[in-house]
Amino acid sequence: MTYEEVLRHYGTQVKIGEALGLKQSAISAWHGVVPPHYQYQLEIITGGILRADDAIRVPGLKVSPKAPHCRAA
Repeated sequence: MTYEEVLRHYGTQVKIGEALGLKQSAISAWHGVVPPHYQYQLEIITGGILRADDAIRVPGLKVSPKAPHCRAA
């Protein structure tokens, strides 16, 4: 996933941070690149609306979205 996709989905760095339990300054420190471990978290909390890059996937790892934590686009 790209940083632009995440920002489009959430609207602001503050909202991205709230979804991940981070401060806006932490999101700003990404410098436009979503770290792999946050890609997985975002995939889960968005119910798959945002998908982690195929290049960072661990073979055989299943990411199961948890509906109560999903956010609408």
